[in-house]
Amino acid sequence: MFWRRKVSMAGESDHDRAGKTDEGLDPIRNDYRPHPARIATPNAHVLAVHDLLPTRYRLPLLTLDATGMRLSELEGLRWGDVDEPRERWRVSAAVSKTRHARWVLVAPPIFAAVLDLCPREDRTAERRVFQGFGGDRFRTALTRACTAAGRPPGCRGAGQRGVRIARSRSEGY
Repeated sequence: MFWRRKVSMAGESDHDRAGKTDEGLDPIRNDYRPHPARIATPNAHVLAVHDLLPTRYRLPLLTLDATGMRLSELEGLRWGDVDEPRERWRVSAAVSKTRHARWVLVAPPIFAAVLDLCPREDRTAERRVFQGFGGDRFRTALTRACTAAGRPPGCRGAGQRGVRIARSRSEGY
């Protein structure tokens, strides 16, 4: 269970109420779904290179942009990590840079497209979600697409990852 700080109407924070019970902590609901208008849209750099990428890299590009996941986390994603009813997937501690497992909520259109990659009867817990996807080849293709689009080679949006994470945290993820 995750917890967030609660501030009273008078502006009294948890620090001011030191020594009291956990009344100042509010459990974050794991089933939180943002309003559809709050779902992040791809930034201009992503849209500029999307059509120039080979088709096998387009969905991973949109997934990385929408979720703020690291490339290595997307490479390590297995079907056993996908929680289909709640439209989210787990980044396991084994593939996470921080070595802490976490849940990543995915926008419904992207989640549906990912589910269409593999029929349900062919999904096994150990099978990769993005079969044949490699980070090195993706980076090379992305650099070429950025160059062809007239964008700087660093247009892959690495700086946008922090912006997307901050936005999703402020919306309650």
